[in-house]
Amino acid sequence: MKSSFQKKGRYSSYAPAAEFPHPKLEPEVDAGHFAGRDYCEEGLVRFIRGDYAWAMQDALMVAYARDTRTIASHLIPAMARRAHLHVREPVAPLLADDRSAGEHYEALHSSEHGRPFDWTNGRGPACPITVYHSWHDCGVRSAAA
Repeated sequence: MKSSFQKKGRYSSYAPAAEFPHPKLEPEVDAGHFAGRDYCEEGLVRFIRGDYAWAMQDALMVAYARDTRTIASHLIPAMARRAHLHVREPVAPLLADDRSAGEHYEALHSSEHGRPFDWTNGRGPACPITVYHSWHDCGVRSAAA
């Protein structure tokens, strides 16, 4: 039987995935879930700290946006107010092509962040991570939700 492992502690030892709570797989950005508090502080910062994708140079975050939340109006200002996100390259759309945006999704954006930890075994400082942001418009949340 194949075992699933995740990083335990600060970047050096491993433990079975059962010891860790599963990350929220469906992040929302709406009137009750904020770009700064939820998307940045509960999601993005985990990639920067190395809690997620600690050995990777790229990551993808998907958000289900409601209530007219957009990357330009909510994510960019939220990130600008948070120095601890170590932004090296601010959020910007990738080069446009025929599929860059649609009626229910924004163009794919990316940001680059410094990472405040060292690789294991004395291999020096961690490289920056580029995070791709894919936001999808899911309309207005109903009052019953």
